[in-house]
Amino acid sequence: MSIRTVAVFHAGASVVSAWNCAEGIVETLQGMGFETIDCGNPQFRVVDIEVLKTADLIILSALEWYEPLIKQVYGSRWLELRAPKVAWYAESFHRDDRDFHYSRTAILADLHYFPALQDAIEFGGRWLPFGVDLNVFRPRPTAKQFDTAFVGQVYEKRRQYVEAAGLSITHVTAANDPAPKRSAELLSEAYSAISIFLNLPAYSRLLVTKVTEVMACKTMLITPVIDHPTALRNMDIFANGRHLVYYRQERPDELRDIVNYYVAHPDERDEIAEEGWRETVKNHGLASKIHTILDDLRSLRGSRPRGEAPEAGGGTPAAAPDGVEAGLYFLMSCHLSLLYFDPDLGAIRQADPVTCPMNLVVEVTDDGAARLVRIEGALLERQAVDVAGALRLEQQPNGDVALMAGDGYASADTGDVVRFDCAELRESERFQLHPARLARL
Repeated sequence: MSIRTVAVFHAGASVVSAWNCAEGIVETLQGMGFETIDCGNPQFRVVDIEVLKTADLIILSALEWYEPLIKQVYGSRWLELRAPKVAWYAESFHRDDRDFHYSRTAILADLHYFPALQDAIEFGGRWLPFGVDLNVFRPRPTAKQFDTAFVGQVYEKRRQYVEAAGLSITHVTAANDPAPKRSAELLSEAYSAISIFLNLPAYSRLLVTKVTEVMACKTMLITPVIDHPTALRNMDIFANGRHLVYYRQERPDELRDIVNYYVAHPDERDEIAEEGWRETVKNHGLASKIHTILDDLRSLRGSRPRGEAPEAGGGTPAAAPDGVEAGLYFLMSCHLSLLYFDPDLGAIRQADPVTCPMNLVVEVTDDGAARLVRIEGALLERQAVDVAGALRLEQQPNGDVALMAGDGYASADTGDVVRFDCAELRESERFQLHPARLARL
C-alpha cells in the first residue's frame, strides 16, 4: 500500500513528558518524509471528515484519553474513512488508580498497539513499547548539577514512598514554554543536568515514557521494578545493571544502598548511562516504532493502491494466516451496521456501529481455512439474534478477505427481522485474517 499522508490524533503534550505520544509523532513523520494532518485532541480541534478522507493512514495516539470525543464528533461517519486506523495507546489498561476499557476503543481502529505487554496479550494486539524522539531527547552540553534527582509529578503514591524510604533527592522542575517542542527540549536539558535519575513508582503498569527519555539523554536511570506480576516482562527490553538499574519498591533500604553506591562510583554510573543511551538509540527511537507499524500495514494490506476495492470473490473459504493454530478466535476491529426492530419504541432503528460494537467469532480449521461462526454483541444478545448464516467470509483475488452478506437478513426468535446493511459491508468490511487481529477464545 502507498502511504503519503498520515493523520494523527493525540492528547496533546500539555504534560511535556507526553511529547513522544503527541506532537512528537507528527514531527517524526514529517522528518520521515510524510505529509501530515495534525488532528490534535478533538476536544480542542475538530478536523472535518472530508479532510480525514484524504489521509492514507490515521494514527490515534493515546486514544484511551479521548475515545468518547471521537464518537461524539464523528459518529458513524468514522466508518466512512477507508484509510487504515491504528490505535497506539499510551497507558496500561489496568492501573493502580483506574482502569481503561478496551471494549470502548476497539471499534475505532483496525490495529491496536499496546505499550504494556500484558494488554497486548489480553486484548490480542501487538506489544510496542514507547519510542523516543531522538532529535529532542539527546545528550545536551549541560554541566551536571544534581547527583540524584527526579523530574515529574510528585503525586500521593510517590510522596508517600519518598517519605517512607527516607530518601533525600532533588525534585527538579523543568522549565515550561507555551510551545510544546520547546518544553520538551527544556525537559531534555533538565535530564542532562542530572547524574543519576531516580524514577519513582507510578500508577501505570509499564515502563513509562520517562524511561527512554532519560536514557536517550545519556543519564543513568534507576527505576522501580513494576509491582504487578502480569507486567514483569515489560522490563525485559533492558538489561538490569547494564542499561539501567531496577530497584524493588518494597525494599527502600536496598534503594538507598543502590543510590549511594553509584554516587560513590561515577565510572560505573557513566558506563551504565553510556550503554543505556546506545541501546535506546539503536532500538527505541520513535521513528523505528513508526516503521514497525508501517511494516505491519504493508504485510496486512498487501500492495493494493489506495482507493482500489477488490472484486467480489466466489465464496472460497478464507485462508488462515501462517502460524495460527486451529481453534476459535475473536476477529478484532470489525464493524457491522444493521437495522433492527426496537420493541420499546415499536419502530425500526439503526444500530450505530461505533456505539454498538460487535465481535465476530471465526473458526480456523486444521486445513487452514476459516469460517464465520457467530457474531456477539450486547444488542444481538438483547434481540436474541443469530446472524451467522446471513454472513460469510470470502477470499478475494488479491488476498484480502471480505465479509459478505448472504441474503442480508436474519431473524430474531421474536419474529422480528434484522437486516444488515449489505452495501456498507461490501464496501468497508474487508480485512485479512492476520495474527494481530485474532484473539484466541
